Amino acid sequence: MPLKPLLPAIAVAFVLSVLVMVLGATREMPFLSMLAAIFFGGQMIITAVRINKLAWNAQAAELEDANLATSASQNGRLNAIVYAWGAVAMLAIYALTPLYWQHWWQYGAAMALVAGGIYLFANWLSPADKSPPPRKAFDIAAGLAALQGVAIIVGLAFLLFSGKLGAAKSDWAANQVFLVGGVTLAVLSIVSVLNHLKLSRRDAPN
Repeated sequence: MPLKPLLPAIAVAFVLSVLVMVLGATREMPFLSMLAAIFFGGQMIITAVRINKLAWNAQAAELEDANLATSASQNGRLNAIVYAWGAVAMLAIYALTPLYWQHWWQYGAAMALVAGGIYLFANWLSPADKSPPPRKAFDIAAGLAALQGVAIIVGLAFLLFSGKLGAAKSDWAANQVFLVGGVTLAVLSIVSVLNHLKLSRRDAPN
């Protein structure tokens, strides 16, 4: 399924999630903020499943949007959106609410830069006006997705076992962004790699 028709729903989830997280931070309601974050993460995971499930269909070879270029590009854009959400949520929460954490702007800016870089790379993988890049580019994209998944899983394990999530400090909102964003990106990484492997086998010369 193409990503474009699903973008309005993603935009609504993006905006509502950030607004409610800001409200939760303003009123010191971590539970409300976490629910808003999970709402966005769930929307992104559902979207990833919807746009990638064609690769597992026996008739996927007949569908125009079930190919390496489209798959890599769409999954890249989803990753960029998650990083952009993390950046906007981090910047909005700590700039607009009484919460204070000294590293908020560094992490927010870093996630915004990563989002922009991934978005440009995703556009390059599936250009509208010329032929797609060589096959090796998609293998590299899948490798980067795998590395991202491993790095995020390690980071999430540290976050969970370090006790930071239960600490009564003002970085609780940032930790929510890291946790939900990390889980979402880890799932997207796994889906991207599995999709790449499936499509690579299907498109391999006999």
